[in-house]
Amino acid sequence: MAPDAPKSHAEQQQPAGWLSRSYPLLFALYPLLFLYSKNLVNVYFPLELTIVLCTSVIALIVLLYLVLRDLDKGALIATLLILWFFRGLMVSQFFSDYVPSFSIPFIREYSWPFMVSASVLCVCLWIARTRVNLRTLNSALNIFAIVLMGLVSFDLISAFSVKSEVNERAISNVEALGIPELKVGDDAPHILYIVLDTRANTNVLRELYGYDDTAFNDSLKKMGFTIDPYARTNYGTTAQILPAMLNMSYFKMPEDITVVARRYDYLIQEMQNSRTLKAIKNGGYYYRHITSGYKATNFAPLADEVLTLSDRPLIDEFVGNLLGRSMLRVITPKVVDHEWFRAHIRFSLDEIEKLEEPDQPMFVFAHVMSPHMPFVLDKNGDAVDPRTVTYDKGLWSLKDLYIEQLAYTDQRILEGIESVISRFKRPVAVVLMSDHGSHLTWSDTNGFDGEEMAIERMFILNALRLPGADAPPADMTPVNTFRFLFDQYFDTDLGMLEDRSIRSYHVYAHHPDEFNHTDITEFLKNTKWVPSEFPSATK
Repeated sequence: MAPDAPKSHAEQQQPAGWLSRSYPLLFALYPLLFLYSKNLVNVYFPLELTIVLCTSVIALIVLLYLVLRDLDKGALIATLLILWFFRGLMVSQFFSDYVPSFSIPFIREYSWPFMVSASVLCVCLWIARTRVNLRTLNSALNIFAIVLMGLVSFDLISAFSVKSEVNERAISNVEALGIPELKVGDDAPHILYIVLDTRANTNVLRELYGYDDTAFNDSLKKMGFTIDPYARTNYGTTAQILPAMLNMSYFKMPEDITVVARRYDYLIQEMQNSRTLKAIKNGGYYYRHITSGYKATNFAPLADEVLTLSDRPLIDEFVGNLLGRSMLRVITPKVVDHEWFRAHIRFSLDEIEKLEEPDQPMFVFAHVMSPHMPFVLDKNGDAVDPRTVTYDKGLWSLKDLYIEQLAYTDQRILEGIESVISRFKRPVAVVLMSDHGSHLTWSDTNGFDGEEMAIERMFILNALRLPGADAPPADMTPVNTFRFLFDQYFDTDLGMLEDRSIRSYHVYAHHPDEFNHTDITEFLKNTKWVPSEFPSATK
């Protein structure tokens, strides 16, 4: 009887072979898990994206196997494509930094991404055609992928440990400040707390941007708002002012928390578990939270109801950050981050307008990520072409786009507040403010240190509608807003703190100097609102 013919390489690949070549899946999961480990304190695990990613990689491996009939080659090519997708842009940027003169006609800004992509394609074609035994290389990559997963697993365990410690310390500090006891009567008002991110002060808009928002202010006044035209914030970043305002106190960072990212997490935990939120919950208020897409205000552990963008589960700041670092940014420039940003702005504004009135008094916290950049909406609410938003000429070159998005946001806010006031039976108190002003005069050389930048950043919108209450004190800053509101409506005796404005040296949250502060209260009080203070206005 003739011996059986030897089995082909493809026929010898048993299920165990498939498992030993699952490393492309590990390489695909690594960027997601690594980024999650660095942001775990304030983001939900992206389960939907993980499912999509795993399904896509498995489908890619199966497809390559069916085409090539060789599992080793399929796994290698799949890994190359995954690395190209997640790391190709970083490699392109590396070459662009060191060989800036290289350029291909017609695709100049995409020259290096094109070269990297072409190189990956050539290697994939070589793998598909080669007769070299690739099993040893596959085994080595499998081991390397397992090591990577071990390292990121260690990072995740450490991050969970830090999260627990940060939570406990932040909550303990809030409790130590004392939770006010509110005497909530039957006629207690609903409270709408609306924060417009980066909305400039009316005087800054006039003197610096040449924009007149009188119609917006007049509409607010007709609805019973008091507006401070010289309102200023206490801190120049969202992560600092929201905890200070909601805890009705200037924050004091524990000296032993030295890592900037951990300080940032600590502040966010103080905000999410703040004195104001605990007081209104203890007082019987129904706390409704409208998520923003920004990680600090996407969590609301104390809320009775969290309104989130559930119909777009893949779009949030984390996913935008992950995919924004991938080659998808080259294939569809800015589309990823612009789309999720636009979706969240529209969602927040829509939810404010269609709020429903519960039987009990309600507290609504809505942080609207507009007119914060990127500028994705024009004055009519239509999508801005991402190709028109370029940063080559500096931030100040985007001032017209900023004003367009601001005008749309202002109009939608007016409509939303008017809708709530006209429909609700119970009185409605509204705190409408910006966390900080704009920052388009920021530059790489001056950062947040210039006087013009300080004026632009630290003066804000601060409009209060407090039916039945006394007029708020002149020059009251956000740290005193809820002190005043609680004293007026709920018979607390919190009193007022000194109104101070404290500048961080740099705008962006993870800069090492983020928590180095300078008190610039007197400088701001002495602002004369003359053209010489706004040199950018003449550019």
